[in-house]
Amino acid sequence: MIAGVTLGTANAATGAITGTVRASDPNGDPLTYRATTSKKGAVSITSTGVFIYTPTSTARHAAAKVGATT
Repeated sequence: MIAGVTLGTANAATGAITGTVRASDPNGDPLTYRATTSKKGAVSITSTGVFIYTPTSTARHAAAKVGATT
């Protein structure tokens, strides 16, 4: 069960953002975190749920446009 996600502030130069996924298994079993990469950036995640998302330069520029929603 996901208990929450905490996000940091995006790096102004790179757009990279770090965060933490907090989750637990109802039976107390160990969790394994896995991240996938999208066309708009790369994600890496540690065994403790700490992650970093780094958008591509194209995604950063699109997000900076007036009226951008995604």
